[in-house]
Amino acid sequence: MFLRGTPYPTLIGDADEAVDGAVLRVGPAILARLATYEGRDYVLTPVTVTTARGAVRARAWIASVWRAEVARGWP
Repeated sequence: MFLRGTPYPTLIGDADEAVDGAVLRVGPAILARLATYEGRDYVLTPVTVTTARGAVRARAWIASVWRAEVARGWP
């Protein structure tokens, strides 16, 4: 989903919705490059992703202004 006024896709916590995507394992070098790309406004945050095989622990880049929402159970 794209939020109004943003050029990038945004995940919204909603149990009735689904998105196509992938959960990937990346090494330290790629993680460092992603951190540089995302910048200081985004924090690598633990999330739970529901896949065809069940729930998977993962991490997602979340805008720091939303980090408190994630800690309270979003997504």
